[in-house]
Amino acid sequence: MMSRHHLELAHLFKEFGHELRGITKTQYKVINAIENCRTNALGGHIVSCSSCDFKKNAYNSCRNRHCPKCQYISKIKWIEKRKEDLLPCPYFHVVFTIPDSLREIFTQNKEVCYNLLFKASSEALKEVLDRLYRAVFLFY
Repeated sequence: MMSRHHLELAHLFKEFGHELRGITKTQYKVINAIENCRTNALGGHIVSCSSCDFKKNAYNSCRNRHCPKCQYISKIKWIEKRKEDLLPCPYFHVVFTIPDSLREIFTQNKEVCYNLLFKASSEALKEVLDRLYRAVFLFY
């Protein structure tokens, strides 16, 4: 039987983390936490079953909010909650980005800048949809 490799973010950080340049101290701490999550570096404890005397070693979690292992259940619950808000129709995921040159302005003026971005994005989407709508009905 062929073994299946399970690649995790921690593996990538361990393999290529040394190549990261210019990261902040906070970013380094996050990477370090993810690398060490559920390894002997954070220690461990024994999980046991009171009914059958089964025992197993379990490593401690980093509990970092950026860690995919630690936040998995929270993520699933969040997704399920968001699904309750969806209408029964198809959806499209649209991403609008800003140039790097505006990053600092957005960071310092989040509310104003993101309101403008959402307004401009909304208007752009409405225009595209309006043009598509007209094109489809002119075609038929």
